[in-house]
Amino acid sequence: MNPKFTLMKIGVSIFLILFCLSITAQEVSKPILFDKAALSGVGLEQIELKDTPERKFFRRPLYRGEELSAYIVSLNTGTSSFENFGFDEYVEILNGEAIVLPHTAKAQTFYSQDLFFAPKGFQGDWFINAGNNFHYEISVISTQRADTSLVQQNATHELISHRMLSGTFMDVQNKPIHKEVLLKGAELTISVTAEKPQTKSITSNGKEMIMKLLSGQITITDSEGEEHIFYTADYFILPLGFEGKWSSSGHGLVKYLTIETSDF
Repeated sequence: MNPKFTLMKIGVSIFLILFCLSITAQEVSKPILFDKAALSGVGLEQIELKDTPERKFFRRPLYRGEELSAYIVSLNTGTSSFENFGFDEYVEILNGEAIVLPHTAKAQTFYSQDLFFAPKGFQGDWFINAGNNFHYEISVISTQRADTSLVQQNATHELISHRMLSGTFMDVQNKPIHKEVLLKGAELTISVTAEKPQTKSITSNGKEMIMKLLSGQITITDSEGEEHIFYTADYFILPLGFEGKWSSSGHGLVKYLTIETSDF
């Protein structure tokens, strides 16, 4: 046999094997737990702010996907002013407090453990109060920016209602799942879901989703059969292309918050 032909055949075979392995790797999608060390404020990197170099600013990426990105962000006490806030943002304060002073509405104060929504296009001041310590928070934004024509004029920050998160209003007597949209901005939509413990097949349906488990336990089995277990207060991501099995369990209802991109 011609040696050149043999080498070419071997080369083609290796290419096909590597290509098939690449396709297989792309097809296997797994849920991702937010890094607990990062959520504890460990390993944040200091970044210089060009506009306010005197402020101490720290950040650590939690996730960057095609649709959603999440970070731990930390600053010392100080004020930031905005004439046109650049994106929708979901925030959970982990330490410190934030006092928001809109140009066209009353001041709002958010405290540690509060979840709130900061709208794209916001105009006003954002005062971070950390005392002599550092404020830090979870920040979720869309990876892509929506057109400014979708921005609601004079939009202000909104606390995600404690009552809504409590789930007491949610009716699952006649149906297994109750989902309620809490906030819908130009770029982000935030929902809360309550469900009776159940097992079902799930797919990401062409959307990345970041979830916070509010009560109960969720076990997700990916397409390779690997189990991923999440507990109350965990944040996790269902990436694009995910398919698998979802099993929820707990004492009574299982509740979770979902953050996904709005249609834009």
